[in-house]
Amino acid sequence: PSIIDFGAESINTCGGLVLSGANANGFGKKMQGAGFDKRFNWGEYNAWESDFKDNAFAGGNDLNYVDNTDMVFYTGHANGDGFVFCDSTHTDTFLHYNDARWGNQDLEWLVIAACGPLQNTSSGLAWWQRWGPSFDGLHLLMGYATTSYDGASEGRTLAEYMLGKPLFFWTLPPLPVRSAWVNTAIEAQPASVTWSVMGVYGAGGVSNYNDYFWTKGPVGPDLRGGSIWGYWKISG
Repeated sequence: PSIIDFGAESINTCGGLVLSGANANGFGKKMQGAGFDKRFNWGEYNAWESDFKDNAFAGGNDLNYVDNTDMVFYTGHANGDGFVFCDSTHTDTFLHYNDARWGNQDLEWLVIAACGPLQNTSSGLAWWQRWGPSFDGLHLLMGYATTSYDGASEGRTLAEYMLGKPLFFWTLPPLPVRSAWVNTAIEAQPASVTWSVMGVYGAGGVSNYNDYFWTKGPVGPDLRGGSIWGYWKISG
């Protein structure tokens, strides 16, 4: 893409969290420092459900925000059915899986750094029944499958692993987006927390499992509609 950009949103003290704002800011600073364009970084009551909500069928505005961006990092509160916002004036305060169709414009990678969006079952539905329809070109959905804990480091660490993490005397080469999230989650959360990554696959097993962030390595195709044959998820 000619413009490579990112976004971040967080709820912090308005949701009883004290570190989420720093978490989102850490992601933004690393991405911007590496030369990528910041589309938005909104926290507290400036983080809106409508930014994530599909414009075509759910009355949202993702066309101009989340789905007008290559990668988005959200941190705050979530459960198996969606994630939370403090603002109630731009639709409601909960992005439900039924509200989402991501990737039909631009979004490739979405992180929900919050409790349990990718738990195996919720509201009587399996993970793929809930989140599968939200993949409309989206490559990867990353988050947790259990309770997770408020922290300030996930965003920064994720960006470092994706873009090339500085170590003592050298720089670790960029990791695939999936691996970057797995390493981040293992470092940032206690062993009781289960990380998870979800994606789709198509004909011949084609998928985005090994996607790198733009300019860091190969990126698989956008899969949507009849090109999606099924769903995969890894957790640990």
